[in-house]
Amino acid sequence: MKKTLSLLLAGLLLINFLYPISVSAADTKQVTQYLSDGSYFVTEIEGRTPNILSRSSSTTKSKIKTYYSSNGIPQWYVKVTGTFVYGGGTSQCTSASVSAGSYADNWSIITKYVFKNGNKATASAVAKETRAGTLLNTVTLSVTLTCSANGVFS
Repeated sequence: MKKTLSLLLAGLLLINFLYPISVSAADTKQVTQYLSDGSYFVTEIEGRTPNILSRSSSTTKSKIKTYYSSNGIPQWYVKVTGTFVYGGGTSQCTSASVSAGSYADNWSIITKYVFKNGNKATASAVAKETRAGTLLNTVTLSVTLTCSANGVFS
C-alpha cells in the first residue's frame, strides 16, 4: 500500500512537471530589425502561456514594436493586444486594442489605430520627432499579431 501510494504521488508530480496546472510566467519571443542609420526596431510577442490542460481555446496576447535610436535608447512604441479563439481548423480575433507612447521628450504620438480581420490584429501609430520646435522626422510603426488554428502566435 505504501509503495503504491509513493508511485502514485511520484506519477502526479511528474505529470505536474510536464503539464503545469497553471502558468504564471509570460512567454516572450523577440526579433530585432536594424536600419541603415544604426537605429533599430525590437518586436516582441508577450502574454500568458495557455494552460495546456485547459479545454479553453481562447487566449489574449500582445505584440509590441519599439523604436530605438542608434545609441540604443528606446524612443517610442506601438502595441497591439488581441483576444483570439482558435481550434477546429480555424482561428478568429474577437477583440483588439492599441496603445502607443513615447519614452523620449523629443518624440510624440500623432495618431494611432487598430483593426482586426480574421485571425489578425493590427495596430499602427505615427510619431513625430521635434527639436526646438522644428519637425525632424515622422515615422509610422505597424505591428500585426497573427494566431494560427493551433494557437501559435506570430
